[in-house]
Amino acid sequence: MNESAPEFSVGDVVALKSGGPQMTVVDVFEPDGTLNDEIGRGADPVCAELRRRGPITCRWFHEGKLHDVRFSAVSLVKVQP
Repeated sequence: MNESAPEFSVGDVVALKSGGPQMTVVDVFEPDGTLNDEIGRGADPVCAELRRRGPITCRWFHEGKLHDVRFSAVSLVKVQP
């Protein structure tokens, strides 16, 4: 496991490592792309690792338009809103 990678949960505010707008995590997926409602709440080590690796759906507004995009967890960083 990569202990230095952040864990993501629904409601976290994130941004791409390369920059861009602040976004809100709205879904946390398993690495195979299936939604797992328990990943955002689980405290066991498997859930923690999935929050580091699985695809993450983020939501944000840009010029009045709502955007929803799924990103690889390794491309995101947590930010302070």
